[in-house]
Amino acid sequence: MPVKLARQGGALLQHINTSDVFSRPVRQMISHAHIQRISMLSSGRSAGLLSARISILSRSLTNTYATAAKAKESESKVRKVKSRVAKEKQEPESEQETTKPKRGRPKKELVDGKPKELTPKQQEAQNARDKRQEILQLKEKALTLPDLNPVNWGSVARKALAEIAMKEKPELRRGGPSLLNELMERVRVLPEEEIERYKKTALENKDKNEEVMNKWIQSYTPAQIRDANAARHKLHKLEKKRSRLRLINDPRLVSRPAPPYVIFSRIRTEEDPELKNLPFVERSRAIAAQWKELASEEKKAYYQTFEEDKERYQREYKEVYGEKPASKA
Repeated sequence: MPVKLARQGGALLQHINTSDVFSRPVRQMISHAHIQRISMLSSGRSAGLLSARISILSRSLTNTYATAAKAKESESKVRKVKSRVAKEKQEPESEQETTKPKRGRPKKELVDGKPKELTPKQQEAQNARDKRQEILQLKEKALTLPDLNPVNWGSVARKALAEIAMKEKPELRRGGPSLLNELMERVRVLPEEEIERYKKTALENKDKNEEVMNKWIQSYTPAQIRDANAARHKLHKLEKKRSRLRLINDPRLVSRPAPPYVIFSRIRTEEDPELKNLPFVERSRAIAAQWKELASEEKKAYYQTFEEDKERYQREYKEVYGEKPASKA
């Protein structure tokens, strides 16, 4: 209806570009009375004034659409921002969920609730891994002795001559057979007075080493030295010939009670000089034969000595280590 009136509104309204006014959706409808008032103005006012009013009306309608479009666009942007913020909040959780677990020792496969049986080759490899792990743990318990000076005059001489030789011949600093041969030759031609000087140094080193060792031993508790000796003993069995670890001599350690047969063997060796001079194997056979010949009444004295020593061991063990010994003494 407003379009029809505009087209029939006379010469003035015919100048209105209806396509500009109604080319977009109109949220406000133009009333019929308003169009009539515009038509009546055609005889008394200039076309320029009415054209200006129509231009304002057109802009008002256009601005109404533009405002609505901007509102939709801003609402769309707000939704996008909210969606992005929510996604960013969820990203840390997803990262935590996708984080790969740390690698560790693979779990044993279970078959009917029991570990899967390994093949002989797999079992051998597993035993080797377990042995290496056990050796590492034992070496940590075995403790590392302090650096000690050489107590053999030959070692003292080679150490001193090595410094002199490397100063005179820098190429010997690389070590190896060339340095070893050089030292052997220099030690071989040493004069007697030099040898005596090195022997004296070796004796002095022995006294110094005892002081160093005593100080080092005192830095540990008797229980730690006891555990270190136990680890060294086990390492000797595991590594066999490769192990060079020796037991730590600590006077604070509690000595174990000697069995009856060991007591008898010690007494017989001290009492009989002939047994003492025999080789170890022959002496052991002779003492074993004598032990078998003893009557039960004669053996009771040795068993009694063992029980008394056992009580001593249990008492001292609790005093020194702060705990009771194992059931087997």
